[in-house]
Amino acid sequence: TNDAPVLVVGAGGLGHFAVQLLAAHGVAPVVVDPKPEARDLASRLGASRTASDLAELAAGDVRFDLVLDFVGAQPTMDTAISLLATGGDLVVVGGAGGVLSAGKTLGLPQGWSVSAPFWGPREDLEAVVDLARAGRLTAHTETFALTDVLAAYERLRAGRIDGRAVVVPGTGDPS
Repeated sequence: TNDAPVLVVGAGGLGHFAVQLLAAHGVAPVVVDPKPEARDLASRLGASRTASDLAELAAGDVRFDLVLDFVGAQPTMDTAISLLATGGDLVVVGGAGGVLSAGKTLGLPQGWSVSAPFWGPREDLEAVVDLARAGRLTAHTETFALTDVLAAYERLRAGRIDGRAVVVPGTGDPS
């Protein structure tokens, strides 16, 4: 439902798209990201609340019907699953090496489910393209020349890219 609590973990490259897609469907998610710039971007894109750490949410009694983890590291997965409501869904998009133990005797909420999608059906892609054409989905990017690709990767690994890093061949290359 549109008023079901949704949590987005990581508002970077893909997470900032998720915030926009949710907002386009009338859902204002809670967003967690350690970077102030990413939290500011998430707020501008439609987040109802932001936090710098999942522990801030875990300390309270809020539980989420849907958790979208765009990091996928062990700490985010461990905490995110503990924030699920009964019947909640954890969707792990990020590939930072986290591992999830599944079992009914682990103290997790009843009826929870987990998925790790790569993409969805063609109809979903068409809907995303339609939102972009209508101006309701915008990629926040930082552009790098091909000669600066190593610096771009260094900044990406250090978490110093807001949105997506885009490498454009032919720009800034020596002639």
